[in-house]
Amino acid sequence: MALSFSLLSVFIIAFVVLDSRGVFTLASVNDEPVIEMVELASEEYDENHLLRLDATQLAEGDISITNNYRENTLIIEVKGEGMDYFASHPIAGNSDHIYGLWYGETTTGFEFDIELDDVYEFKGLMQNGYYYIDFADAHELYDKVVVIDPGHGGASSPGTVRQGVLEADITLPIGLKVCELFDRDEDIGVYITRDDDTDTDLEKRVYLANRLGADAFVSIHCNSTTSGNMDSVTGTEVLYLTSDESGMSKKLAELLSEHVSETFETINRGLISGDEIKIIRTSEVPAALVEIGFMSNYAELEKLTNDSYQNYAAEGIYDAIMEFLEE
Repeated sequence: MALSFSLLSVFIIAFVVLDSRGVFTLASVNDEPVIEMVELASEEYDENHLLRLDATQLAEGDISITNNYRENTLIIEVKGEGMDYFASHPIAGNSDHIYGLWYGETTTGFEFDIELDDVYEFKGLMQNGYYYIDFADAHELYDKVVVIDPGHGGASSPGTVRQGVLEADITLPIGLKVCELFDRDEDIGVYITRDDDTDTDLEKRVYLANRLGADAFVSIHCNSTTSGNMDSVTGTEVLYLTSDESGMSKKLAELLSEHVSETFETINRGLISGDEIKIIRTSEVPAALVEIGFMSNYAELEKLTNDSYQNYAAEGIYDAIMEFLEE
């Protein structure tokens, strides 16, 4: 799908005003009042961060909104309309979280991207022909927040390579499977540091967990012996922050070690200090790094690349986190 984005398009369709407080206001070309606050069901909406989309001429399902939280971008897609839609149906409202705006046509309509100044969730409500969007912290929407980090990724960080298999290509499907398991519970918000083979630096991964105030942050990896040769060493190891005085990092690691070794059907090699590992050392939330199995072992490598065993590994990680959250 080819997109042609331009800030100029936004200015043609609707004025964007920056007031003395640094608040973006998306107003109609007539300079009419930008928004009339209404009683929004039983939800609490903050008028300082509220946007309104005019959907009076749209059919149900024509508006879809995706939160690309890894890029701090809210993607609004509207089907069946062209670039002139905002001329008569402008987005209205205020938000001091908006950093940039982009607009472009798609093969099915148009897309409007709102770049935010930090990581936020959003609340949406359709009422009286209008769709309202309010920005919120994750814990305002969920009882618990979990961040899953499929280790490595992209050309610059493939991780361990054994028998032509990349570690990054094992950790990603397992991470996605863990998220699928969490998607069944509406009270738990699950976030993933990458959902494709993309470079994501460690600082950005840890920042996501810290900014969200995650109740559990789990990084998924595969192990290997240092010789570079295939050998007989197998098993699951988990790294944690030994200097964590709360003991939460160790508790999370213990549960991961127990559950993953059981579901993945391998040896429990126990816990290892991860104080020198940046993703653990710089985490401000309970964090652990699970080495599911050894890629330097033929049998374990075969399991790591097997879809069924990847499901078993994901189930072990999910079960461990759930038990951790319940304690």
